[in-house]
Amino acid sequence: MNRSTLILELRDVHGEFIDDSVRVEIRNRVLDSEKMAIDTNTKKKAAPIKNVAAFPQGLAEVTIKPDRYRMTSLFVNVPAGSPLTVPVTLFVNPSKAEPTFPTITKLPDDLRQLLKASKFDAADWNKMDPLDKAGLMNICAKARTIALDGGRTIADAFRKIIQKKPARIHTVVDPDLYVAVQALPQVFDGVNGALHEFPDGWKRLEADSSFKTRDRAGVLQLTFARDTSGEDLWMVDADIDDHSGIEHAFDVVRHHITGTDTNPYDIHQILILFQGLDPGYRLL
Repeated sequence: MNRSTLILELRDVHGEFIDDSVRVEIRNRVLDSEKMAIDTNTKKKAAPIKNVAAFPQGLAEVTIKPDRYRMTSLFVNVPAGSPLTVPVTLFVNPSKAEPTFPTITKLPDDLRQLLKASKFDAADWNKMDPLDKAGLMNICAKARTIALDGGRTIADAFRKIIQKKPARIHTVVDPDLYVAVQALPQVFDGVNGALHEFPDGWKRLEADSSFKTRDRAGVLQLTFARDTSGEDLWMVDADIDDHSGIEHAFDVVRHHITGTDTNPYDIHQILILFQGLDPGYRLL
């Protein structure tokens, strides 16, 4: 039987080789007897796997199980002769993530002003739940990329946080944001916002209430509401929690994902990998 070497280039979303303990399982799809499992430590370099069955019996399923990154699997057809190099992008496992956030003074101006208007000071920022921080920074980073008239961005239109959760924020916004979003059909697509609930004192618009960016993955959704007290205030439920987009992202990179809630750390990885957009904090 022909045998060859599989060279796994395991990188993070920044394109850097990972440094992690990894189990690699290889199961040949032609010969049931050809199975192997290798434990290795990548040490920020490519991981060669030797003596892998090659052409004409080279079709194999490769499952990669890192310690601190999400498991992924892929199919390869190992040729005879020269080694096969396989680049793989890995997402940080949210349960193993160790986030590093900037201090409040180092945040972008729009986010710093939003926190100030929402009565969050440095002490509040420091003790904020890491997932809430991550979600907020993800949303503002994406909103910051969408330009409005007068040199503003959508992030600039966020005025005061009323409620925050890891996957979303409810924020008072500039009164003209709704019209401004409607005027960007090349950026946003109108969608059903019926599942979005708002705090007491706010009512979602009856029609045309929600809009999603036309991204392949890392989709920002804005759902609009008005106050019920007659103060002519506007609110947005802003989230990056589009499950179809998330599932597509994981399908593309062949990751295994479970559960129904989108973890902000997964969103962080998706924004970097698919949009080249760094939310401003690091994982691991």
